[in-house]
Amino acid sequence: MMTSKERMEAAFQCKEVDRVPVFCEQGGINRRALGITYQEMVTNGELCALTDLAWHDLIGDDGVGVYFDTCVLAEAWGQPLIYLKEEPPFPDPAQYVLKSPDDYHKLEPFDLMEAPRFREQVKGTEMIAELAGDEILPRTLSIEPFVTLGEMRGMQQLLMDCVRHPDDVRAGLEAVTDMEIEFCRKLIDAGVRWIMLCHDYGNASLMSEKMWMDLEGDCLKRLHRAIREKGCYLLIHDCDPNPYVDASINAGDLDAFCLWSLPKGTSDWREFKAKYGHVCLNGVWEPTPLGTQRTYDQVVAESKQMIDDLGPTGFILGPGCEFPQNGSIINAAAMVDASKEAAGMKVEPRRLSSMRGLSR
Repeated sequence: MMTSKERMEAAFQCKEVDRVPVFCEQGGINRRALGITYQEMVTNGELCALTDLAWHDLIGDDGVGVYFDTCVLAEAWGQPLIYLKEEPPFPDPAQYVLKSPDDYHKLEPFDLMEAPRFREQVKGTEMIAELAGDEILPRTLSIEPFVTLGEMRGMQQLLMDCVRHPDDVRAGLEAVTDMEIEFCRKLIDAGVRWIMLCHDYGNASLMSEKMWMDLEGDCLKRLHRAIREKGCYLLIHDCDPNPYVDASINAGDLDAFCLWSLPKGTSDWREFKAKYGHVCLNGVWEPTPLGTQRTYDQVVAESKQMIDDLGPTGFILGPGCEFPQNGSIINAAAMVDASKEAAGMKVEPRRLSSMRGLSR
């Protein structure tokens, strides 16, 4: 039997696997494995590492790593955040540090290791890497430069600047890209072996594909290349209903996509697989139905159908975005059970098996 590490690496390379790997995208629900608050998890690298390891032991999926939230780099640059006990932190809208288009030019590089939360993320990553050994492929999440810029300027104002002050925005994107590359390199040095990079602005809901590429295309190429040159697998994530998949591919140097919605020009996931089969596909499950609207049995049945349609090679089963924080944990386990059943493996009884067949 393959280890989780071997299984994920084979999937990224579109090679044969013993069973389709499962990644639950546990960006917040994993804290429930240890009963800590969101604020505790995203400010303590050791606790964050332990929550993900506990989740892995509980559910048995194939992804583990330290991820805090999207605001780590913006906060390191001086952006004040609002912390809540049960939700991820977010920028204080009354204190954006970029107050005018001129401020994009004032973004200077800095020593990331001077940022307290980034130091904690590195510490947690090193802990994961040591404990995972040769069994698990440590991962983390990063974000495209537009996201960090929007967290320091405000999304609405940034989008207006893209139209009215595009050259100023480009200057800001270049500065953020430099630090995003450093962010990824340090985490790779700490033990990360695959990165989920969020292309949150790369969709029709926010801007045209042409504007996205004109403003950020070269930055994405630099970021993608820097990650791959460090020997790290790169998975591109877009949780919008209208993702720009072709543009992301044209940015180059990627191994996989994490999606729950089809891009323009494809009518179903089988067609997606036929068109983009050279790239591993992760996700397909829409998070809300998966976490809150299905029973265990339904998740098993639908997951096995996804595996039949899209596997066994070049496919990682899971939600196309973060598993809902209020979702049913047994439904996360159901995906792992479905993967084992589809491969003819024995599925050990779970203590929560009494929930099978029940509707909410």
